[in-house]
Amino acid sequence: MEDLMGTVMPGVNAAIDQGYADPDRLAVMGQSYGSYCVLALITQTSRFQGRHHHGRRLHPDLFADYLASEGSIGYYEQGQGNMKGTIWEQRDRYFRNSPVFLFDRIRRPC
Repeated sequence: MEDLMGTVMPGVNAAIDQGYADPDRLAVMGQSYGSYCVLALITQTSRFQGRHHHGRRLHPDLFADYLASEGSIGYYEQGQGNMKGTIWEQRDRYFRNSPVFLFDRIRRPC
């Protein structure tokens, strides 16, 4: 989740600085893995006034999703999830990357 902020927000700031985006009218949208990214972003910044996520691929609680589906296990360990291990081997990493544990930080409605 921290990597996401470091890659997305500099682009957003550049678009604002160059006059392509209005800082008071920003929105973020994502589908599939992008829906996870939207949740990860809005738990870390209130910069976006509008948000929309659909086509959920990842549950915001990576622990629950990992245990709920055998198909998710390889995805999280070596696939796009890239957690580099199981929930037992990388417990803190899964926790830090589960937006559900930060939902209390969301300041604007979705």
